[in-house]
Amino acid sequence: MTRVVLTGAGKVFIAGADAREFAAPPVAPHLPDIIRRIEDFPVPVVAAINGAALGGGLEIALACRARVVAPGATLGLPEVTLGVVPGAGGTQLLPRLIGLEPALSLIGEGRVIDASEAQALGLVDGVAADPATAARTFAVPSRPATGALPAPPPDPGAVEAARKQAARRSPGQIAPLKAIDLVDASTRLPLDEGLALERETFLALKTSDQAAALRHVFFAERAAMAQGKGGGANITSAVVVGGGTMGAGIAYALAGDGISVALVESDAAGVERARANVARLYADAVKRGKTTVEAAEAEQATRFSFHEGYGALPPADFAIEAVFEDMEVKRQVFAALDAALEAA
Repeated sequence: MTRVVLTGAGKVFIAGADAREFAAPPVAPHLPDIIRRIEDFPVPVVAAINGAALGGGLEIALACRARVVAPGATLGLPEVTLGVVPGAGGTQLLPRLIGLEPALSLIGEGRVIDASEAQALGLVDGVAADPATAARTFAVPSRPATGALPAPPPDPGAVEAARKQAARRSPGQIAPLKAIDLVDASTRLPLDEGLALERETFLALKTSDQAAALRHVFFAERAAMAQGKGGGANITSAVVVGGGTMGAGIAYALAGDGISVALVESDAAGVERARANVARLYADAVKRGKTTVEAAEAEQATRFSFHEGYGALPPADFAIEAVFEDMEVKRQVFAALDAALEAA
């Protein structure tokens, strides 16, 4: 035997861990131990990436001596989007393979990339329509295992830029900044120390409140996407509370889809500001050539009603609150909506 080819069944290589298991204690065999065995295997292991290689799936591929990928495959370490960091070597192996700056982007932002970008970064060694067949005869590069590659040189500027990007993209979230710190640590820590720090960070974050909240959002979004595929109810009317920039934008989008919108503000001045905000959106659409003056005026006249308070709201299929971020104000809005729409 001169090599082992590792591939996935069907259209997926390895899509990563089941996020629903993050709240449970780890169960043997542990992924870092499996990855170490792949790296230490007596013959080269070649990853034939036939589909998605995400999270732990990409970490397994990183442990292989070479990677051949299908054109339609996707690769990434998206753990930060679930409130954790890679837990089986990703933050230490990826920067050794592709360099510090691109690793900071992929890991710190949780980006998922296609085969062509992966090849351009040096993450994979070849692209083939049938990676499992190609991997059998593929010329394995004469380089050491990924973990034995030299540590990337420090780049304080790239690390600081990644931190600023994380603060903009994910304000208040812990995992992106922790992930950036771990990638940065790969420039100065021996591999074993970096792996131990990564694992410690992963285990601490996976049971955090923030990770639990992000998992809830993840599964709720997917559950919502699965709804309505059989058709669902016909939506013709909506209430939007708050006519500021966001509320007016939501109302404009709904009206553009043929939905009648009742836009609610708390006082007369707010109603006039809401009218002005909506009118500005239509004026911008006219300037961009998206609609005509006549069509914009007709849509505003037929699809919008503006309301001071909740006393005379029409019946609606659903309601959206778009007030400022104050929980007490939001509670008051929902209580008023409950009463007003029940009466309507």
